[in-house]
Amino acid sequence: MVAKRIGENLNELALAAGLSWQHHLGAAVASLDTSAWPEAPMLLPFLSQAERAQASEILSPDEHDHFVRRRLFQRLFTKHSLGLSESVCEVPLLHERDKRPRCPLATDCCLSFSSAGRYAIAAASRHSTIGVDIERLRPIPDALGLANRFFGRNETARLESMPALEQSEMFIRLWSAKEASLKALGTGV
Repeated sequence: MVAKRIGENLNELALAAGLSWQHHLGAAVASLDTSAWPEAPMLLPFLSQAERAQASEILSPDEHDHFVRRRLFQRLFTKHSLGLSESVCEVPLLHERDKRPRCPLATDCCLSFSSAGRYAIAAASRHSTIGVDIERLRPIPDALGLANRFFGRNETARLESMPALEQSEMFIRLWSAKEASLKALGTGV
């Protein structure tokens, strides 16, 4: 029902209506399940020209869809969290490898984005650095091997002490916390 309604009246407000907002310690946080949005080709006009060009180079339909939804979510969040008047496709949003995203219209604002499938989360703060990450819960076949490679001894020992069925979930929780911390630092993974 929601997807049909958005498809019939496709505009920025309809797309942003599903954003679930929270405010925590001076930060604006929003999440969204983009499943209610129409297919990616209908969403392309809401992206910048550069993003449309990037999207056209993505050959995998799933990756193309994920890119379009992720970038549109980021644009909607940035516009609404910063109170910008530009149309969503004109919001300047810069992404540089291993640096946090930024909006030149709010240089004092720290932005952080994450997505997994059709779910997305974002945070903005003018008072501190911030990082967010979201991951799908799924089996991690080599959780201990990955933990040995990327985690500290205490974290790896904690995983080893857990039943095998719980290791994947704990690995994902630790990974997500680490990734959010690295995003806050602006270093990338």
